[in-house]
Amino acid sequence: MIVYETAGGGHLANARAIQAALTERHPELDVFMLHIGHESRSQRLKALYEVYNTMLKGDPRMVKMGFRVISTFNPEEVVMPFLGKARHNLEAVIRREKPDLIVSVFSVINQAALSMLRNLGWQERVPYLIFCTDLSHGFLKNWVRPEAAAMIALSDEAADQMVEFGYQRSKIKVLHGLPVHPDFLRIAPGKDAARRQLYLQDRFTALITMGGVAGKGALRAARELANCGLPIQIVVVCGRNRLMERRVKRLAARSAVPLRVYGFTDQMHLLMEAADVVVTKPGPGTIAEAVMKLRPLLVDGTREPMPQEVGNLEYVARHGLGDIYEHPGHLTKLVRRYMDDRARYEAAVKNMAGLRNPDAVFDLAEFIVSKVPEQAHTAPLAGVG
Repeated sequence: MIVYETAGGGHLANARAIQAALTERHPELDVFMLHIGHESRSQRLKALYEVYNTMLKGDPRMVKMGFRVISTFNPEEVVMPFLGKARHNLEAVIRREKPDLIVSVFSVINQAALSMLRNLGWQERVPYLIFCTDLSHGFLKNWVRPEAAAMIALSDEAADQMVEFGYQRSKIKVLHGLPVHPDFLRIAPGKDAARRQLYLQDRFTALITMGGVAGKGALRAARELANCGLPIQIVVVCGRNRLMERRVKRLAARSAVPLRVYGFTDQMHLLMEAADVVVTKPGPGTIAEAVMKLRPLLVDGTREPMPQEVGNLEYVARHGLGDIYEHPGHLTKLVRRYMDDRARYEAAVKNMAGLRNPDAVFDLAEFIVSKVPEQAHTAPLAGVG
């Protein structure tokens, strides 16, 4: 069972990547995707998670305030007692599916989920793994639950913070490389062929993607590049932000630069294949995908990043995966630089190649499978009504 939520876009992307890797390497397994908000059938819980997306659409600085608030206490301890329906329904799903192992890719559910396992008397029988999707330090403390069977980190820095938060070092698995959906590994027709498939022109291409709900940074970047006067084309992915999609489409209608607009799409592997550079916020999922496709990153630093993404921004700078643009006009200068300075472009690509590990998602899948109890194959779970 993979537990996820659609607050932002990275959790769903990671859940799907794990599902695909497990299904490909272990077709004998049944993989159940538990979407917390949907399976809870609780409008209250859905609304709480949607607050995050609303803040992203409005002003990420609100996320910073929210991060500080929930860093001072565990929100599950305060909220879950008032969400009896959600808890009852989620526990019913766990009871119905009888998982042999649970993997969580979402932070604000782990205490509640582990409590449900205790209520069912399954805490010793069903290992609970937590995959922290942030690349480095700075993530929320409630990612870490000491009673989890294992935690999975994307870097030594992330593992160090897990230890600071009270988790046992010997139970942490540090991945070598950044896991992405297997589609990013298999579907690589080449830049020219990808552009033909997408009906794009044969010119330098900037892909703008600012996460699953595409905050205002996507529109600012699109506006700047639409008026940059460079011989480029722009592709903007707006995710689930329909208002942003309409605004960028209006911009596209009057842009002197060719500008293509997408909403939520499952073609990110092809869009990145067609791109020359990826303009983004410091989200871990997009960074991992760009590394796999060897597409230099131009990261939005015009505003202070969300606290949980500070470490990701530092990760990009430390490893030389691209550049950070910090003021109006800076993005245009960087795009021009990456167009004209081939040595700079190739340096970023070389740095990405040093981190690129196509086996990372399959290593993650194998680690998960290694934690499935032996008795899972021979004895059914007790306590099932």
